[in-house]
Amino acid sequence: AGAATIWTHLADKLGEDQLPSEATIWRILCRRGFITPQPEKAPKHAHRTITTDRANECWQIDDIKWELLDGPEVKIITMVDDCTRVCPGLKAVESADGEAAFAAFSTGADQWGWPARFLSDNAKAYKISLAAAVGVLGVDHRHGRPYHPQTQGKVERFHQTLQKWLKAQPQAASLEELQTQLDEFVDYYNN
Repeated sequence: AGAATIWTHLADKLGEDQLPSEATIWRILCRRGFITPQPEKAPKHAHRTITTDRANECWQIDDIKWELLDGPEVKIITMVDDCTRVCPGLKAVESADGEAAFAAFSTGADQWGWPARFLSDNAKAYKISLAAAVGVLGVDHRHGRPYHPQTQGKVERFHQTLQKWLKAQPQAASLEELQTQLDEFVDYYNN
């Protein structure tokens, strides 16, 4: 029997919470000489990692909610270069509308240059307003499928790093204080 069959039989007797993973069973069987690994028979995954080859080829953009000290909820517009993972900038705003998105995007472009395209979710601020504003500058736009955040996986993962760092700082009382913290984070993260 193979690792999957052994795992199934053990699950019937012990329950799934007490079992090693199927991969662990497979490694034990290999170590004891019961299985000869055949890498050419390994399943070929249908998914592929999509990444760009050059810096500024594509920026991923999104926003997250953040709460100030006195309670109002604000947004942080986040951008990450798809190839290098550099953060072109972060912008604290009351609302992530098209105007705020363009301001954040152009601030990042002032330092890093305009990207060839950007990738966003389906928020109107990015999909319609920002796409139209930067489209006249020659910047293309792509967006992911609805309810499929994996398409913007790099910026989504970046949010975890940013939020962990912000939680370790004194909570900002104003947009200006939050922006100061964000500028400090960008410098730390990029350098």
